[in-house]
Amino acid sequence: MKSKVKFFRGDAINLVNIISKFKINGVQLKSVMALLALKSEFVKLATESREYLNQTIEQLKPDNFEEVKEDPEVIKAINEQYAPIEFAYLNEEVEIEAESINVEDLFKMVQGNKDTELLVFELLKNKIGEKEDGNSDKE
Repeated sequence: MKSKVKFFRGDAINLVNIISKFKINGVQLKSVMALLALKSEFVKLATESREYLNQTIEQLKPDNFEEVKEDPEVIKAINEQYAPIEFAYLNEEVEIEAESINVEDLFKMVQGNKDTELLVFELLKNKIGEKEDGNSDKE
């Protein structure tokens, strides 16, 4: 069942690479398709975010940037202006549509990736995992 779920933009972006490494052996096709759809939404967010943050950097550069780009003070000033913008942007909640995934399948996929931390499983379970009654556990 599809429903709206909220993720912090930064978490969604980070999950793209993690989800890409999940193993899908022994997992129901329905769960794999739901995860692919979720990954696709995360990729859209990552692309949109990269474009926005690149535009932000360009807007913060002085008109004479090419002449002063080697000046550490100029770079420091740009970074000081950029950092709070980036932090706020990546900590924004975004809402996406996601299909629920069987928790056992989700666990199999996470378990198949030796580098995946429990935190990733917990985050995905809480956002898109199905409860025992078959409904999602979404907030």
